[in-house]
Order: sequence, then C-alpha cells, then structure tokens
Amino acid sequence: MTGPSFADRVRIAKAPEAAAHGFAGRVGEVWAESVPSASGVGPVLGDRGEDRALFVFFEDTEEAAWFAPHLLTPAGRVRSRLLLPVVLMAAVALAATSAVAAVERSSVRRLTLVGAATPCLPIRGYVTSGVFPSVRGGSRQATRANIVLRRAVVSEQRRYARAARRAGLPSAAGAYETAIDPSLVSASSVVVSALIPSFAVRPGGSARQTWISATVDLRSGKEVSLRELLASPSLALPLLVRDWQAQLRGSASWRYVARDPARYTPTFSHYRQFALTPAGLAFGFAQESAGVRFAAVIPYRLVRPYLSPLGRRLVAGVRRPRLARDQTQAGVRWATLERTPPGTAGAWLVRCT
Repeated sequence: MTGPSFADRVRIAKAPEAAAHGFAGRVGEVWAESVPSASGVGPVLGDRGEDRALFVFFEDTEEAAWFAPHLLTPAGRVRSRLLLPVVLMAAVALAATSAVAAVERSSVRRLTLVGAATPCLPIRGYVTSGVFPSVRGGSRQATRANIVLRRAVVSEQRRYARAARRAGLPSAAGAYETAIDPSLVSASSVVVSALIPSFAVRPGGSARQTWISATVDLRSGKEVSLRELLASPSLALPLLVRDWQAQLRGSASWRYVARDPARYTPTFSHYRQFALTPAGLAFGFAQESAGVRFAAVIPYRLVRPYLSPLGRRLVAGVRRPRLARDQTQAGVRWATLERTPPGTAGAWLVRCT
C-alpha cells in the first residue's frame, strides 16, 4: 500500500480541513490504520470517500486525530522503541473495535412497518385522517421508537393548530391528514427513521403540504438531530448541502431551489426535516406557492465523509423495513372524534379521544 503507514512520522498538509483543527503543518506519528466503514472510527479529517484512515499522535501536545491519507506526507520513520508497546496496544484495540463492528452489522434485524392512526388534530372544525409510521414489536426499543414517531406528529399538529387558531374560528370544515411513503422510511434494530407526508386544508382556505420527520437511535431510545449525525456540524453542513444540491441539479425538483435559493441555504433550520432512508439521506421541503412539497435523497457514499461516529453507526444500521401483510398502508383511517351534543350549531369537534 503506497503512502504513509503504521509507525511513520508524517507531516500534515496545509489544507483547510487540517487548519480548522490546528493540525496544518504539524508533524506526528501514525499509530494505527483503519477502514472507517467497518470500524466506525472518525471523524476523519479530509475524508474523500477513500475508506482508509490513519490515526496520528502529536507528542508535543498529546493530541491525536484520524486523517485521510492525502493529508499526510512521510517525514521519516519512528526511531523510539519506547512507543512500540503503545502502538501495538492501539492496533489491538482497533482490531477489537473492527471485530465488534462486524458483529453488530451481522446482527442488525429489519423491523416491520405498520400504520398507526393519525392522532386527532386538537382544534375545532377539522376532520383528521390517515396513518403515520410505526414499528411492530414488543421490545422496549420498538416502543420507544413508536413514542418518538407519535410525538413528532403531535408536535407538528400543535404547531399547525396554533397558527389555525390565530386565523379565527372557521365557518366550514377543514382537513388534516398524514400518510406513509415506505421509500422514505427505514426500520431496523439499530435505527428507525422516517419522513412523513402531511397535508392540511384550512376551512375555506388553501391546502398546505409539508413533512414531519423523526430519527430514533434504538440503543438510547432518543431522537437524533442532524447536528448529532455530523462531525464538525458547522463545517460539514455547507459541504453536505453543496453535494445534495449537485445531485438535485437537473431533476424536476431543482426548479424550486433555483426559484428561491434563500430557502435552501445551509442552515439547520432549513434542513431540519430529514430521514435516513434505504437509498440515502433524504431531506424534505414544504410546499411553496404554486408548487408541491418534495423530498430528495443524497447517496450515503457522498454523506459518509461528513458523519460523526454516531452517524456512521446509524447509517451502517439502516435497513429497508418489512411491510405488514395484514394492513393496507394506503388505506384511509379516521381519528376517533368526540363532538358537541347533537343539535349544537356546527357540531364542532371538541377534543380527541
């Protein structure tokens, strides 16, 4: 294998990725090598998808970091034998990490996707219908995932309800619905992630199409943000968005980005609706005027260089869900409603049951 390797002294290139962390131009020693896709090590500074990383130790400050090979230039062999036991320990630890990662990958299980009835929108004058993603299983992890998915839907409903109340009581019925797009859902024993289509019509008003999203780490049972998936989030997001837009350019959805580029600048607010799907990292964007909502996917081969260790672990665990045979995913389901007594004007919805 060409280039620097185990036990080499190396000089770090004066590249922006290295300079941002204070390593540009410094000399260190290679203590270990790794294949990040197998071991999950990282973040790897300067990663361009080579899937090879070198662990460099800087004796003067006792710092260490993973680097892509192209950032390293040989600066002579390590002469001190005192470092050999430490280097060997690092190599053994790395091998153990890789073995554990291989075991974890082999034990990933697909979960079954089912449709849960959409919670009733907590506002008068609306009829609620549809389903949202849920996973089948009696495990505590599956239960936690379902709680997070439902909480995401309810949170979006409350936000919408606040805006609808400000518009005043309606004189006609409105509608609120969510659905399942299986291509925008992943479900495994490692991670459950979904982009959920949402549709609302204000009474006597216009329709609004948007997205609801949630990504759950089943190890912790907690929802994961895009920031947590990225290594050096403020540096990674602009690069990730650049690659995402390059993938989108030329597609039918590109016209929305070109029409209003300010809505697609690399901020975590603009890219908050996302999911780890079987095809890649998907971002969802709400309907624009004279348009529709859309979602676009960036392949994982372009995403991996920007991922944190958590992000790499979750992406490695993404699986296409099993589809429940005893449920019709596209079927409309109605929320259970409690209405005012018969004869009351309007028979408005009072609350959800």
